[in-house]
Amino acid sequence: EAECAAISNAVWASAEWQERRLGFNVTKSAKGCIRYFPSDNAVGAKTATLFLHGDVIHNGTSTDKELYDKLGSVKAQTDLANRLAKTSGMPIVRIARPGTYGSTGMNHKWRRQPIEAHLVNAAVTKIKEKLGYDRINLAGLSGGGGLVAALLSLGRTDVNCAVIGAGATNVKLRMQHYDYLTYSKGNDATGLPLSSVYDPVDRVGEVKPDPNRRVFSVGD
Repeated sequence: EAECAAISNAVWASAEWQERRLGFNVTKSAKGCIRYFPSDNAVGAKTATLFLHGDVIHNGTSTDKELYDKLGSVKAQTDLANRLAKTSGMPIVRIARPGTYGSTGMNHKWRRQPIEAHLVNAAVTKIKEKLGYDRINLAGLSGGGGLVAALLSLGRTDVNCAVIGAGATNVKLRMQHYDYLTYSKGNDATGLPLSSVYDPVDRVGEVKPDPNRRVFSVGD
């Protein structure tokens, strides 16, 4: 936590939640340092769009490594935020999902899991408070789009607009159509059991009504 506090664009997030295991509720918790990369106009602004990137897949090839190294620096991530801010016309804050670009965690084991959803949700609150925003916009692509849906299902009431781009919002159904053999074995594409994933579609009823919020789900 002390090391995290020494990093300018990082927050220390902590979360606690309940999971159902073998018919019993089990208390789970997580803590970690989550990095974020604001566009130049996001600091001092009244609000911003917090962007959650897609899954970072590294299969060990030299091409994957070169791409990750290219995108992994603070400058590269900040440049991406500034480019998004220019094209969208609004301040942007890119959030590094757990296990990527300097954030705590294991990307392959945490993505689409409750630990990712709850830790990122806590980090969003911390980032919002640190940058002084009352309300925010959320946008995500692919795995990040699924996270946007997850954050809504965790009861956020501070979102003006949420945009889910090609998001994994119905993980089990996606696997049934995408890879039936893996689905029939009860596994997700991550190799983890489907029973353990945080599937936003199962929690639509937990999205709190908000007359000031708009939600767009864009897919192919």
